[in-house]
Amino acid sequence: MDKEIPAIRIFFNQNIEEAKFREILYGIEEETVPFIAEKTDKDSALHLGYQAAQSSRLGVGMGIGNDQLAVLHYERLKEDKPLFQINLNDHPVNLRVLGSNAARLVKGMPFKDFRDKHMLMPEQSKKVEEELAREKIVSIIKKVLSEVND
Repeated sequence: MDKEIPAIRIFFNQNIEEAKFREILYGIEEETVPFIAEKTDKDSALHLGYQAAQSSRLGVGMGIGNDQLAVLHYERLKEDKPLFQINLNDHPVNLRVLGSNAARLVKGMPFKDFRDKHMLMPEQSKKVEEELAREKIVSIIKKVLSEVND
């Protein structure tokens, strides 16, 4: 594709269905930054993200690999040092945050936190709050048990 079009470039493995990373695209769209998604036969999300950033006029690229990872890369970073990397099976909110952060990198805005409950619809927010509370309780219980066993 033409590097003249200012857009976030997204290279994704041909075996990955768009539905698997649709939340990433929504995150970019919400920040109103254009993107171009291209299918490829390469497998590594890390390599794809790096190549996407190098081919983007904006210097921002994402790779979605057959390794089930999504990588956000910036043209000035070393290939093996992406800005963010998450699993495609991660919470949908995190996938959306990753897309949003790609757009925010372009706009020079602060990044959103992953698992940010404020990005959710009201009915989803309660579910995430409960899940986070459960995770915190489990963490506390594990800490107490490890101290008791010591």
